[in-house]
Amino acid sequence: MSTNYSTTNQSYKHLSEAERGEIEAYLSVGLKPAEIARRLGRNRSTITREINRAITQVKKVNGQKVYYQHYYADAAHNRYRHAREASYYLKLDCVSDDFLREFTEAMREKPRGA
Repeated sequence: MSTNYSTTNQSYKHLSEAERGEIEAYLSVGLKPAEIARRLGRNRSTITREINRAITQVKKVNGQKVYYQHYYADAAHNRYRHAREASYYLKLDCVSDDFLREFTEAMREKPRGA
């Protein structure tokens, strides 16, 4: 029996509010995303994407827009919750019967790869 030890089973899960708070604290101390990822036991790209999604802020100073970067965990988590509430699973039973019938006929007339 052949066993492949080079891969591991990944269990993907969303960042928690506590983890986002830790990211904010670690960034304020000056840690880099790779070190934050090691401390949280997450992939470096997960942390980098999370930081990039939530980091740019705009402030008006003397009528001019000034861009600065800061990560706010509570704002990031609120955006995450809003996106989760707005998302939904699109089921095929929501599609009209006419569309399904025409789609099926079109696929039968010209199958993939033909």
